[in-house]
Amino acid sequence: MLSNIELGGRYPSSKYKQTRKIRDYVKAINGACLAQKYDIAIKYTDKLLDYLTHLHEKNRLCSIATDWFHKNSLIDVREQIHQAKIKQDTRERLVKLSSHTNLSTLYQKHYTSKESFRDLTQRAFSNPKLTQVTELASNNNPITIVNSEEGQFVTRLLRMNKDDEIAGISPRQLRRNMGNLVPQIPQPLVLDEVENDRLEVTFWERSEYFPEGDLAHYFAKLRHERQANTLSADAFDQALLQKSLKIVEFLQVINEKFSVWYTDLKPSNLLLNKGELVLSDIKGLVYSQKHYIESNRTNSTHAYYSSAVFFNQNKFDLQLLQSQTLGTSIYEMACGELPRQVDTGMGTWKNVYNFKHPVFTGKQGIFLKELIKSLSNDLPPTLQELHQIIEKQLDVLENHQHGVAEESPRERFFNF
Repeated sequence: MLSNIELGGRYPSSKYKQTRKIRDYVKAINGACLAQKYDIAIKYTDKLLDYLTHLHEKNRLCSIATDWFHKNSLIDVREQIHQAKIKQDTRERLVKLSSHTNLSTLYQKHYTSKESFRDLTQRAFSNPKLTQVTELASNNNPITIVNSEEGQFVTRLLRMNKDDEIAGISPRQLRRNMGNLVPQIPQPLVLDEVENDRLEVTFWERSEYFPEGDLAHYFAKLRHERQANTLSADAFDQALLQKSLKIVEFLQVINEKFSVWYTDLKPSNLLLNKGELVLSDIKGLVYSQKHYIESNRTNSTHAYYSSAVFFNQNKFDLQLLQSQTLGTSIYEMACGELPRQVDTGMGTWKNVYNFKHPVFTGKQGIFLKELIKSLSNDLPPTLQELHQIIEKQLDVLENHQHGVAEESPRERFFNF
């Protein structure tokens, strides 16, 4: 978590002793974190903070220590360790909460349909401290929120293809392999295998609850505020581009670092946690070092793409699929609608976007229109190009507030 510090000077100089002491603290903090001994990690982080504060107040902090301190925010690291400790404590409480129940037996005996999951959850966590189990809206896999004196958490069933599990490439294993390197895909608090049949492996998952909701509800609220004139057009546009940029950055990380793609991109699958994105449905995660994959190996939502994403009829072009679902997601966040799907014959269809909507008027509206159209093209911009385009437009919005001249929205696409 903390980078190492080079030793300065020679023993027994003050610079050497100072950097050596910091190095010992760093080793202790990182080692405790790796061992998940977060109380110890917090204790040593506090000691290091006190030590550095003392040196700074006495004006004795050497240049090496000063540079290291600027590159390693101890306050942020301490907060990260604190959050990890909270998760660890929650995990232990959840295990204890259901320790009296054999979840596998309970599931196999009493689970009959999606509608039965709430009662099943009530049985699994039938503890005096349990106060309420509420069913959440979901597609095929049931989800509930459990409210107890131990806090709130989400329970869900996670069904994985057995062949993918054996091959080590199921969405569950992709999530696990990414560890904490992708904060948008948090690890579950507790995961229990409850059934393993010929085709699927089913897990009962308990995970964090994110009360801020998803992007679909977030932008529904912002659109209402915009229509009521309690939110300016510039503020709405800025929020839309900022969240779009965060989606692009998320896709860049999983594509480029892990050869993982996300095939079910839509606003309702992206939650918010302190303004940052959190993936709520991991079933759209697929591993592929190529840009093509059999469509039956993916999880996707038909309304967010056209038939142009297919290659050789039974394969998805992953770049096109990701681009089109991103474009449709931006469209939905902007105007609250999905494109109309038109049958073009022979099992093909296209998405028709209504760009007469008021949000697509003016210079910023033209930019959004061009952005969505570019993502629907057969040769869409790369994620790197998208990142640059959106960042540049955010600068334009910032400059607009200060009266700085800007280029046309179309020019921003043709420049890449």
